[in-house]
Amino acid sequence: MEPYQLPNDEDVRRAYQQGEEAVVELVRKLTDNFKLLAARMQALEDRLAKNSSNSSKPPSSDGYNKPAPKSLRKRHGKKSGGQPGHAGYTLEAVEHQTGKKCIV
Repeated sequence: MEPYQLPNDEDVRRAYQQGEEAVVELVRKLTDNFKLLAARMQALEDRLAKNSSNSSKPPSSDGYNKPAPKSLRKRHGKKSGGQPGHAGYTLEAVEHQTGKKCIV
């Protein structure tokens, strides 16, 4: 993109003296330049907002501002292990084919 020079006071006065069409053309150029710059700024902001969780970028490109890992597993509110009121079962020692009991 070529650098765009903003019109100075002299350019504005010259356009005013040339008439309404010159002023409209000057404003149109400024508006077109503004739209172009706004589109470039939006594209840059969109690129900055991407990280490995919302794009195909690798996690190593996240830098030091990596998002915290989020588990998809929901908390169920129960303690680990057997629940109160559940009878539970224990395996008993069985006899082998030799007829002897296994010592536990």
